[in-house]
Amino acid sequence: MTLRRRWPVLALVLFTFAPLISVLLASSMASARGCILSSAGVRPCLILGWDAGSLLNTMALLSWFSLATLPLGFLIGCAWLIIGWMKRQKQKSANDPAQ
Repeated sequence: MTLRRRWPVLALVLFTFAPLISVLLASSMASARGCILSSAGVRPCLILGWDAGSLLNTMALLSWFSLATLPLGFLIGCAWLIIGWMKRQKQKSANDPAQ
């Protein structure tokens, strides 16, 4: 697969899973520092002398976007596969000398 065909797939995967990646990253960073992530509010979390609690809380709350991006990414991916399959079938029938 060439780079020209790979970047749309990577973009679709990133769009679909970005909220979950953000939550996993925030959770692992908070866990490594012994901080508490809560949807009830921002808690202080010092990382290298900087309070990253607000940023980690925002990253954790981005998981709600996955309610939209996961189904939408799945539908776009399915439609893309179906359209590609239909194009290949059309090309096969156009190149078939038996017709």
